[in-house]
Amino acid sequence: MDSKNLNHSSQEMLSGCDHDSNSVAQPSSKVIVAVNTEDETGYFVDSEGNLLSDILFEEVSRFFDGFAKVKLNGKWGFVNAQGEVVVPCIYDGVGCFSEGLASIEQNDRCGYINTQGEVVIPCIYECAWSFTEGLAKVRQNNQWGFINAQGEVVIPCIYDEVDFFFGGLAPVRLNDKWGGINSLGEVVLPCTYDEIGFFSEGLVSVEQNGKCGFVKVQGDVVTPCIYDHVDCFCEGLASVKLKDKYGFINVSGEVVVPCIYDYAWGFSNGLASVLQNGKYGFVNAQGDEAISCIYDYAGSFYEGLASVEQNGKSGFINTLGEVVIPFIYEDADSFNEGLAPVRLNGKWGFVNAQGEVVIPFIYEDAWGPFYNGVTKVEQNGRWNIINRKGVVIVEECDQPNTYWSKVEL
Repeated sequence: MDSKNLNHSSQEMLSGCDHDSNSVAQPSSKVIVAVNTEDETGYFVDSEGNLLSDILFEEVSRFFDGFAKVKLNGKWGFVNAQGEVVVPCIYDGVGCFSEGLASIEQNDRCGYINTQGEVVIPCIYECAWSFTEGLAKVRQNNQWGFINAQGEVVIPCIYDEVDFFFGGLAPVRLNDKWGGINSLGEVVLPCTYDEIGFFSEGLVSVEQNGKCGFVKVQGDVVTPCIYDHVDCFCEGLASVKLKDKYGFINVSGEVVVPCIYDYAWGFSNGLASVLQNGKYGFVNAQGDEAISCIYDYAGSFYEGLASVEQNGKSGFINTLGEVVIPFIYEDADSFNEGLAPVRLNGKWGFVNAQGEVVIPFIYEDAWGPFYNGVTKVEQNGRWNIINRKGVVIVEECDQPNTYWSKVEL
């Protein structure tokens, strides 16, 4: 694992529930790992390594909305969180459940089923995707539009390409130009842009003639297309590139951090990692250089700590720039769920926020921080899944194709 490529990724969390005799029981949850092996066998286990079902599938997916896709005898169906097959494996292809419906494919045509496995929208479309914000994109006669959960065409199939609805707007392409429509099909952004990108904090990035800017989802221009590159907004600020230098703007389009840095990452825990003259530091939301650019590398802050590198060694600092975990490691990734992967003497282990070794240095590689209570590690040339106790719950998984998720019960 090269942690320098992973420090700026998003994380997930696992939570439980409590109740007493005088209160209404709240939904509980558990982590389920969808295991795919290199010999094309798929199965499910919980975070303690217990099998969810004794059925061995050809392929399995993570859970979405309480259901997971499974493949058996070349056909697809679904299982629930108890491992029971609730939709038989009879379909040529299926999508994930979203908003109570999942797309299905039969005989090169697509439709939708509900969580009881009933076909509620017949297979009449060339292609069909998941529902978001009450609408799903579908294709007919090689053109795209949107339907609602009742199967009614809300936006006719007239576009060359469309994307999902998010924040009340969907990008659409017509005659090689991109624009945006609302859920009524009304054009709120004319199809005049070369690209439409990130949606965040009520804004969407757009590109025109090789330059980028931001517009509101209602269509109002916030920042004209003057930047060479823009990223999504994090904590109210977005990094922008102008003349090969990076800075930050706010949601009003005002420059908060001038474009003087060689690179900049998104804000996290109130600070953003920046690169200047080959050294890394951090700026705050007021535009001040809160932590000087003195490090050979600096990742983003997670859980109040950031991994930094100096003189070939890695450690962790807090948001005040104080060294909390000394520079003794060969590499380090970010914290999540109270633990961070670190490498010492060529082996990976995990430390807590006090720098104490919680899981020993016995792994050749580590996929990344813990989330939902588990992570992937490589030992003796094989990838395994371990829990926070360091206990192996899955042996010899196909690393890129093994997933896990928190499932409500």
